[in-house]
Amino acid sequence: MSENLSQAKARTASVVELAQELVRRPSRAGIDDYGPVLAVLEDWLAARALPHRRLHDGAGELVGLLVEIPGSRPGKWWTLDACVDTAPYGDETAWSFPPDSGEVVDGWLLGRGSAGSKLAAAMFCHIAADLAPPAETLRGGLAVLLDVDEHTGGFGGARAYLADPHAARPAGVMIGYPGLDEVVVGGRGLWRASIAVHAPSGHSGSSKTVVGAISRAAHLVRLLDAAELPGVDGGSGFPLPPKLSVTAFHGGQGFSVTPDRCDLNVDVRTTPSFDAHDAETLIRKAVAELDAELPAPSSTEVTAVASWPPSV
Repeated sequence: MSENLSQAKARTASVVELAQELVRRPSRAGIDDYGPVLAVLEDWLAARALPHRRLHDGAGELVGLLVEIPGSRPGKWWTLDACVDTAPYGDETAWSFPPDSGEVVDGWLLGRGSAGSKLAAAMFCHIAADLAPPAETLRGGLAVLLDVDEHTGGFGGARAYLADPHAARPAGVMIGYPGLDEVVVGGRGLWRASIAVHAPSGHSGSSKTVVGAISRAAHLVRLLDAAELPGVDGGSGFPLPPKLSVTAFHGGQGFSVTPDRCDLNVDVRTTPSFDAHDAETLIRKAVAELDAELPAPSSTEVTAVASWPPSV
């Protein structure tokens, strides 16, 4: 018993050590270079002779790392999936420690990704290392997908993996996300769109008042925030309700001009009873209300960016 406990403690320490190194390499989606964080994983995998390769999208951009542990007998492949890119840090002055700290304080690993998928990535790499020695006795195989294009919303690593003709098609995928209290099967889908809000341009010092694009866009945000979404559909057995979030707002420059365009990003999480069609209908209804209440020379444009169905 004491030997098993000692081995478990050593394994835990090794997982935490790898996670610390990952946290210390900033990998904010669309901001940081992903090379350093993937290099940490590649060095760790190479030191243990674990087969791995980089994944690239159709444009040749680096989007992930794939580890493959094949068994010697025919069977199903299973995939462990964790992203190693992260959300931005936000207001760094609001942090009580550096976002890329990686230190362990009072039993807590500090830094962006420590409560999320960087820790899962470290765990999954250790699982691959544990399965590699007895691989000859296994059926099928294990793939570990380490995605660096998840928080962008592009899911480039997952798409490249599933499109790779040399990769075995998985029978199932298990995703490493925060939380020890339950295993969640399935998840909400998504419908995402960019919205271009137009208005006449004007000078901030002009005697003529112009309702600029930013003001119109702000009104649209209020309409979207007030939009009624259904609650949990008890009949479907799906445990979560749909959710709408405005995730980006860009427009204007300097102080002298009221801009003629403002761009929004909208993310709608869908459910079996509120699908992509329902999400698009809700957004377009709010846009039509905006254009009716605050008319402009050009209609507001909605461009769908991504859609993925919910799964149970």
